[in-house]
Amino acid sequence: MKLMRSVFEVDEDEMSKLMQPSAGFGIDLAIKRKLWDPACHVLVEDYAAGSVTPRYGVWATGLHIALKGKIQVEYWSSYSMGDWVSGKFIAEPGDAYMLDKGDQLRFTVLSDIPYRHLGILMPAHGFAAAPDDDVRPEGEIQSRKREF
Repeated sequence: MKLMRSVFEVDEDEMSKLMQPSAGFGIDLAIKRKLWDPACHVLVEDYAAGSVTPRYGVWATGLHIALKGKIQVEYWSSYSMGDWVSGKFIAEPGDAYMLDKGDQLRFTVLSDIPYRHLGILMPAHGFAAAPDDDVRPEGEIQSRKREF
């Protein structure tokens, strides 16, 4: 059992600034991991105001809850017996959406402030960036981070 307090609160100075090299693009993205466990990965991500990602694949199934800003999400999914289903929607604070592993998407930040969302990914998976020290599972070592 793990308790996470104040998951919606983020000290922006504690967020890691990333350029998504593993996804093949370099947009400004800031991330703060709230929980890093093989069963679940909880994180807060900020996409810079005005940024547009190229179309890319989703690494893990997860629920995403919009916290601030406004974003257009274009998606391509193969839910329908191998046929691609596509569409787009706009997410604003309080909205939630599910992204499935293997989906492809493009984010376009429509607001003049960063778009922030809370992501809940189950199960967790390895990322290109190391987890924040304060959310490492007990006993986890650096070489294990990609094993789940």
